[in-house]
Amino acid sequence: MNCRTALRLLPLHAGGDLSAARVADLELHLAGCPTCAAELAVWMRLRGVLAAAAPGPGEAAAGLWGALEPRLDAVDASRRLRRPWYRRPWP
Repeated sequence: MNCRTALRLLPLHAGGDLSAARVADLELHLAGCPTCAAELAVWMRLRGVLAAAAPGPGEAAAGLWGALEPRLDAVDASRRLRRPWYRRPWP
């Protein structure tokens, strides 16, 4: 594995979204490449900061849904009122 491929995979590895086979290849590369290993450390710190700043599961869902629901209703209403150009009545 080269550094270019490793750098693409580091965010996935930090998030735990990388397959076991790819993790093994990446870990082998990281053992011999201090630059990529340092970059992984940055991704892991970033993951920790984001996890600490995230609101609790109930807080985020309630606040987000409360903000989005009226907007979604407005989008649904506007789609119901619009007709495609070929179905509009001619003046």
